[in-house]
Amino acid sequence: MNAIRILIVDENPIFRRILHRFLHDEYPNQVAVVGTVTRFEMASGEAQRLQPEVILVDNGLPGLMGLFCVARLRALFPEVGIILLTLQDKPDYRKLAFEAGADDFIQKDNVFSDLMPAIERIVKVRS
Repeated sequence: MNAIRILIVDENPIFRRILHRFLHDEYPNQVAVVGTVTRFEMASGEAQRLQPEVILVDNGLPGLMGLFCVARLRALFPEVGIILLTLQDKPDYRKLAFEAGADDFIQKDNVFSDLMPAIERIVKVRS
C-alpha cells in the first residue's frame, strides 16, 4: 500500500511542524506529508502540483476563512478528502463545515487521537 499523500494548510508554523512531525513519526508508512502552506492561494497551486489525497485545512487562515477555503478546494478538487482543523468545536460551525464540503471536522486539541482514523476513513470512502 502506498502512503496517503497529505497537504497541510495552516498559518501557524509551530502547529504545521508539530503536525508534520506527528504524522511522520507515528505513521511513517501510512502517510506522507507532501507539502505545507500558509494560505489558500498557495494551497490550490500546491494541491494541483502535489496531488494529495487529503488536505488538512486550518479554520483560522489569514485573509480567507477556513470555511471559504474548504468550499473553494472542494470545488477545485472534488476527489480529494478535506479535513477542517479548528480550535473551536461548536455544533453550528461543524454543520457549516460539512455544508462547505469538509469530509471531517477535528478540534486541534484532539488531533493526535482523531486525525489518523479520519484520514483512513476518508481515503477508504473516496477510493
